Amino acid sequence: MHGHMFLDSDEKSNVGFYDKTLMSRLIKFLGPHKNKLILALGLMLFQSISMVVPPYLQKIAVDRYILPPDAPGNIVGLTIIALTYIGISIFNWFVAYGQSYVLVWMGQNVIFDISIKLFKHIQTLSLEFFDRHETGKIISRLVNDVQALNELLTHGITGIIRDFVTMIGIMVFMLNMNVKLSLLSFTLIPPLFALALLFRKRGRAAFREVRKKIANVTAKLEEGIS
Repeated sequence: MHGHMFLDSDEKSNVGFYDKTLMSRLIKFLGPHKNKLILALGLMLFQSISMVVPPYLQKIAVDRYILPPDAPGNIVGLTIIALTYIGISIFNWFVAYGQSYVLVWMGQNVIFDISIKLFKHIQTLSLEFFDRHETGKIISRLVNDVQALNELLTHGITGIIRDFVTMIGIMVFMLNMNVKLSLLSFTLIPPLFALALLFRKRGRAAFREVRKKIANVTAKLEEGIS
């Protein structure tokens, strides 16, 4: 990473939604913490499965023990369903807690490694670089952008994977119960996907604008204090 590109690259870049170079750099930082990442992904898989099961238990309770004429007398079956539901909910809470703990633990370690490397890189830059760029903008890049990476690691990537696995599980359960009704429901997916792409494009531009504003505010604050 060259000194003159440290601040200018983001404002002038037309990089798309996915950048192989940036992702490869990020993956290198994840390498030393792969065990934590695997553990977090495993917990995420259990959480996704446990999130799909409770609605299915509700369906069984209604169809077998509430709607049928002889349902009021079948308290035992309804009690079993209720206890199973509570047990899965408690299990889901512990899994979610463990996943969040591991992700934050891993994210903080990765951010620490990135911060150390950035600090060492700053020490190698020339005086001309610091003369060309405001100190506040440098601080904003070091603090706010690193924090954005932390959010990406602890919530962004794993959240996408978790939601995708959960969606697949829901689709499987829906198809198992009623194929025609499920296919009719799936017709809403393309419009929602198109809206997501539109929001992503506008959100990316807005996020970059917010970063610029934060950098300017930090620069003015630093000038006022110093």
